[in-house]
Amino acid sequence: MLSSASRTQVGNAGYLRGLTVSGAVVVLLALGGVVRADELYVPGDYGTIQAAIDAAGDGDEVVIADDTYTGDGNRDLDFSGKAITVRSASGDPALCVIDCGGTVEEPHRGFYFHSGEEAESVVDGLTIINGYAPLESVGDGSYSVGGAICCVNASSPTVRRCVLRSNYAFGDDPATAGGFGGGAICCWASDPTIEYCWISDNETGDDGAGVFCYSSSATLLACVIAGNDAGDSGGGVYCRYGGAPQLRSCLVHGNRADHGGDKRGGGVFCRDGASVLLENCTLCRNAAQIGGGLRAYNATATVYNCILWYNTASESGPQIAISGVSGNALVTYSNVEGCGWTGVGNICGDPLFADPDGADDNASTWEDNDYRMTYSSDCVDAGDPEFVAEAGELDLDGNLRLWDGGLDGVAVVDMGAFEFGATIYGDTNCDGYVTFDDITPFVTAIVGQAEYEAQYPGCNWLTADCDFNGAVNFDDIDAFVGLIVGGG
Repeated sequence: MLSSASRTQVGNAGYLRGLTVSGAVVVLLALGGVVRADELYVPGDYGTIQAAIDAAGDGDEVVIADDTYTGDGNRDLDFSGKAITVRSASGDPALCVIDCGGTVEEPHRGFYFHSGEEAESVVDGLTIINGYAPLESVGDGSYSVGGAICCVNASSPTVRRCVLRSNYAFGDDPATAGGFGGGAICCWASDPTIEYCWISDNETGDDGAGVFCYSSSATLLACVIAGNDAGDSGGGVYCRYGGAPQLRSCLVHGNRADHGGDKRGGGVFCRDGASVLLENCTLCRNAAQIGGGLRAYNATATVYNCILWYNTASESGPQIAISGVSGNALVTYSNVEGCGWTGVGNICGDPLFADPDGADDNASTWEDNDYRMTYSSDCVDAGDPEFVAEAGELDLDGNLRLWDGGLDGVAVVDMGAFEFGATIYGDTNCDGYVTFDDITPFVTAIVGQAEYEAQYPGCNWLTADCDFNGAVNFDDIDAFVGLIVGGG
């Protein structure tokens, strides 16, 4: 691991030693260089979210006070191509809710991206519930797609730290289960980035109850996709017709595609030329008739550093099912129950999850199931030893993706969505949170490793390495301030 005190910048100690907490705050904020865009407040400045969006210009932020928002102007929200951020004031999606109030008779969704938006168009820190996907003219017809968020016409926004729950895509008659799907999100010839989101309890009469990708290369990073229910295929995620969607550090569990329709791919289903990457993902307790965890039909699925366990299929392929002339799965450095995959680095022993049945000892109530690994798990430090994490890459818990969980002095990536033994960056007093209480220990860490470890025994000096470059020095101040003020 990166632990040498020599990495600390020479000269920091004389400048920072002895600072009080208030003095540290002044120094950090002065050096941090925090710059805020113009902010438009709802409801302080504007009565509805859409009114604030309409008034915003590129680079602005629409800041929504914690509350529940309903009715026209607070649903079917349209960025009209603007590069703006719409975010909750607190950053806590549980406190800032858009209730779409959608029904068969009056369908409404949360956000509609159709004007070529790019990554600079951001939705951050909101909960979207009770969306009912309107009919959308896509492909060769009109379909009910995207109950919470719909991305069409090469629109590729960023959706960050959001909860998308209890949204629906059933067409104009749920009894006939019409439409293509995307109970929560539809990505049609669009490539959004969806990161740190919770996508659960969404439904569709057709495909992709959680996420529906059609000719899309969407990226899902550190997301929970759980408890979604598809009438046909792809309970969690559905991919079709080209594109190369990626799921990285995601937990896909408790999804269903096992009643009605083709019943394929309880967790993930890809078909017809799609090429999906599952990297450091955990797929557990998904159910389908064919391919409980994953199915690839005339498509390619790459499974890398993953865990597939406890998935079920009533007919075939409980963990992975491959079919079609060009169907293929490339499985390496993964733990797949049943020992049916012999690729490089694969294992098939019990992953020894912390509590896979949850506190209620009921595996079917997925909400409390804990798929983090225990120390004895063979999945710890069992991923690809040549794996190189991207700068700042995090696991599903928000900890650094690459960590020496085996405590043998060599950092090797784990299998699955969670990195065992990793730490929370910025949490320099190691209480599990990043707050103003971390400022004084952060300053101490910059003074030097020895002094920090003497004052904070049991804490890890590298929690102060907030720019993730292996050094603790002045260069970490901007990133630390961003974590403190909620911009990290």
